Amino acid sequence: MLELSAYRTFLFDCDGVILDSNAIKTKAFYDLAIAYGKAAAERLVAYHQHNGGISRFRKIEYLYNEILGQKDPQDQVAGSVAQYGRLVFEALLACPLTHACEDFLRRLPPESVKIVVSGGLETELRDVFKRRGLAQYFHAIYGSPRSKEEILSAEVAGGRILTPAVFFGDSRYDQHVAGLFGFDFVFMSRYSEVTDPGGITSGTHVDVVRDFSLLASS
Repeated sequence: MLELSAYRTFLFDCDGVILDSNAIKTKAFYDLAIAYGKAAAERLVAYHQHNGGISRFRKIEYLYNEILGQKDPQDQVAGSVAQYGRLVFEALLACPLTHACEDFLRRLPPESVKIVVSGGLETELRDVFKRRGLAQYFHAIYGSPRSKEEILSAEVAGGRILTPAVFFGDSRYDQHVAGLFGFDFVFMSRYSEVTDPGGITSGTHVDVVRDFSLLASS
């Protein structure tokens, strides 16, 4: 059982950790790419699911550069990023929170630092969290276009992360980032789209939790 009092900083991915939104984003990538055919859409979805936690910018660049083979697709990328944002925004406002998430957030030590570090678009995240009344639980909400490594590097350099720290995520990338900075990692399995979590759950300084329900009641 995770001992909450052992940590001074709590870091959270968003999709599949705070919001039950992984399926929303998977469908949006499929809908975005289907104009180029079913094969292209399925390849983009596979890339998205295998690379959970990285930004939409990199995923959409992959669509044009690698799947469609375009040489200079920056205009198309920018347009598709905007289209993707329109596809997901209203759904993010309406989707449920992950089970017992809000109860867990309320139980965190009041003096601890709480930060969202997501692959989602930062301006979009902040708007969604404000509208849903979630911003009150966090000291900061960060997302793309910066990568999670860039976000955490800036926070560590600025002295805004107190150690020990723990990162709650649902992807291999989240575990990788936590390891880079020496943070403990909690893999949230219930909403994750990782099909083979063995490489995650066997790591050191890793705990596995289906959802926040046991932690919220501890």
